[in-house]
Amino acid sequence: IRTSIIAGIIWASWHYTVMIWGYYKTGEPVWFVLTDNTIQVVAFSFIFTWLTIKSKSLFPAVILHGTMNLYNQQIFTPLTEINPENPWFVRDESTILTFVLILFALYLILRRKELTVSSGNS
Repeated sequence: IRTSIIAGIIWASWHYTVMIWGYYKTGEPVWFVLTDNTIQVVAFSFIFTWLTIKSKSLFPAVILHGTMNLYNQQIFTPLTEINPENPWFVRDESTILTFVLILFALYLILRRKELTVSSGNS
């Protein structure tokens, strides 16, 4: 849990400058975008951590991240940009995505006993 939270906060912070001054301008207030994205990224970090520990490889997390970017930026964003009156459900800042990721994170927290972390001396 601690690893996922720390990695998630670092990962979220990494995106702050581009969210404040760049790509993520979708119509919501900056405070909302930063808060929502931080919650999303920390929740997503639980999924990435789970995949990395369970598979003993970083590649499933890398593939998931790339796939997530592809679908969010190339498929879901164009589908939802048709309705500019509702920016709260568009792109990465989707409040629906936030709730789904929180549910996944809680589910994986409940299943954390299934993970075994090796000491690296194998």
